[in-house]
Amino acid sequence: MYYLDFLNRRGCSPGAGERFFHAALGAHLEAGELHGATCLWDKFVGRGGLVPGMEMYNTMIMLQGSLGHAEVIVDYLDDMIFDGVFPDTNTYNVVLQLLLEGRELRKAAAIFSEMVKNECWPNEGNCARALRLFLDARYWETGIKVWSCVVENGLPPLEECGNMLVSKLKDVRLPEACKYAEDMVDRGIKLSLSTLSKLKRCLQKIKKGDIYDHLLRKWKAR
Repeated sequence: MYYLDFLNRRGCSPGAGERFFHAALGAHLEAGELHGATCLWDKFVGRGGLVPGMEMYNTMIMLQGSLGHAEVIVDYLDDMIFDGVFPDTNTYNVVLQLLLEGRELRKAAAIFSEMVKNECWPNEGNCARALRLFLDARYWETGIKVWSCVVENGLPPLEECGNMLVSKLKDVRLPEACKYAEDMVDRGIKLSLSTLSKLKRCLQKIKKGDIYDHLLRKWKAR
């Protein structure tokens, strides 16, 4: 007999099952019984037909993230939408953070695209973390998309992300590194002396010091 059926037969109100489930789930998590919490979810939601709310979905996403189950995290996000519980900025950021921490970069790239499409912006920690991990893994286009999101929406940490982008691109995509460096200067985003020095060395190696001189003049004018 399903728990919800049992509660209904006892004449409990429609919300009684959800309240009981929420309390029981919280008790399992507080006691550190993660496996028990997962089993409880399967009984109430998977087989019992209960439609969880945003808070319960967020709780289970955090739980599965702590267990290292990245594929389940994405499944929960899909289930939310199917149940008409649409993820908000907080939910997307939790999912993105967990996927990045688990180095699930392909899934993280897809979630990033989805959240931005829904006008949910990554928080400060996720901006810097996503940009660094995508660029280190040579997901150049995704990294550039992260930077575009940061600069177009004025998201923090703007200067840290901008300097990181130029520094990571300089050795493999020097023309783009110069383009983004100049765009930073034009926008009034502080380009550090360290980043400028790195660009200078790269440009001098290919005898393009004039590009650095042009950039330096603009930088000084700011």
